[in-house]
Amino acid sequence: MARIRTIKPEFWTNPQVVRVPLAARLLFIGTWNFADDCGNLPRDPEKLKMQVFPSSHDADIEVEPLIVCLIEQGLLIEYSVSDTGERYLHIPTFKKHQVINRPSKPAFPPPDRGFGARGNGGSPPASGGAHDVIMEQCGTEGSRKGVGRE
Repeated sequence: MARIRTIKPEFWTNPQVVRVPLAARLLFIGTWNFADDCGNLPRDPEKLKMQVFPSSHDADIEVEPLIVCLIEQGLLIEYSVSDTGERYLHIPTFKKHQVINRPSKPAFPPPDRGFGARGNGGSPPASGGAHDVIMEQCGTEGSRKGVGRE
């Protein structure tokens, strides 16, 4: 499922990005490759480590604290799906920075089906916040255009 993604020059000076360790920045970029075309992926630290840090030189990298760091900075949103309890990550600015010419069907359940969405310090997204952007990006009915954070 890995896809070709792009990194815009402003990524390197984004205030949210520069506040996280270098390994977290690389993990964040790596999530773009393994997310579906709506910016969703399983919250599986072991799998992400194998995908993003496959070298034995990276054996000491702990991915779970990096995920938490990215959530705290609002770069990732964690959510669960009520019928299975499985946890996922959503990249809230995914569609803003990635052009998907031929989108495939979502590989993972969208956040609007979930509960317990967490981002920016563990608080659920407020009305008119990141959750609305998620709904808009995945083409969910009832979305509010132009609402959300950078």
